[in-house]
Amino acid sequence: MKYLRILLLLITVSLSAQKVDLRWAEKIKTKKNVFVLGGINGNYYTGHLDKDDHLVCRKYNDKMELVKEQIIPFELDGKHFYYNRSLFIKNKIVTLIQEHKRKESKDILFASSTDLNLTTNDKTIILDETQEDEKVQSFVSSYISPDSTKVLIFHEKLGRKKEPSTLAFKVYNSDFTDKNLDKVVEIPIKNKNFSTQSIRVDNLGNVYVLAKIIREGKERTKGQSLSYYKVIVFDKTTGSPKEFDFDFENQSIGSIDIIPSKDNTLICTGFLSNIEDGIFFKSVSRVSDEMFSAVLDCNTTTLSSTLKLKVDGLYPDKMRNSSDFVPYQVKDIFPKEDGGYVVVAEQFKLVITTTYSQQTGTQYHYKYYYCDIACLHVDKSGKLESITKIPQFQ
Repeated sequence: MKYLRILLLLITVSLSAQKVDLRWAEKIKTKKNVFVLGGINGNYYTGHLDKDDHLVCRKYNDKMELVKEQIIPFELDGKHFYYNRSLFIKNKIVTLIQEHKRKESKDILFASSTDLNLTTNDKTIILDETQEDEKVQSFVSSYISPDSTKVLIFHEKLGRKKEPSTLAFKVYNSDFTDKNLDKVVEIPIKNKNFSTQSIRVDNLGNVYVLAKIIREGKERTKGQSLSYYKVIVFDKTTGSPKEFDFDFENQSIGSIDIIPSKDNTLICTGFLSNIEDGIFFKSVSRVSDEMFSAVLDCNTTTLSSTLKLKVDGLYPDKMRNSSDFVPYQVKDIFPKEDGGYVVVAEQFKLVITTTYSQQTGTQYHYKYYYCDIACLHVDKSGKLESITKIPQFQ
């Protein structure tokens, strides 16, 4: 039996000092991960899978004392189902269960709800399902709007060489009693080399898709990067798309993400790296001290501002160690009530090397670099207020 230690770290951030206080630590028997579901009214909720793959939820009080532990049952007739994830929505915990029907070659997504006393409702509903023999890139993905009034359930079906990919999505209200939007739409990207990075829903029900597009050889011109990003907004009523490209001359977007905020704006931000001219080819600088920030008005689905900002202090003045050259990646974005936001970034790099021998053939070796974490505070005008760095080793 594996034990996983779960830690709750409350971070106090100030301009002159950084402090990390450990408030709670506990060992929990589990086969996989322990995850924090959410908190409300001074209570906190966690979940994990036990040795029999049962979902176990725990309730803690404001002193992080265990109040109740409960196995959450799955009331399904079929045997080919498994736990997918849990969503903390207002005053309940929604458990998503996936079933695969082999004969029909289709997947079905079920949902059951549990109240804050960890009592499960006997009723199970179907939220999504694929067609027979439908091949999808990933089945069952979800996102909750900032005000918890909308829940997005979606899956993406990859098109053939000359066919666009399709996105099947449903926007439910928080009780799953009504669907605000139920559409199967084409992702309007003609390039075959693209990948979906994020899919979000705002308080109004608009759906946003962030996609990375790789330029083909003939398509790339002087000053352009190998790839660029596109945000596609699907209207809350009609489902019709509207596109916004993020592409910067002589610069490459190294990391990017989007997130809707409570004030009905969508924040799009990322790190920019300069494209440098080499003797024989162009290269992208490994580190960057510049970001871009874009804000989209969810009510009108128009871009209200786009600007660049310097992030001095992110890297040392004199870079000596190999860890200094590890680029920062956007891990999360947290909107603030005053219209600003906080970007949480982590230094991350993956190096893949290959070796070959007659005995073993080709082997791939993966080396992961995880270094410092940085919190970047940006005000509502797009100006950088402060940077707080949390070293990996303390």
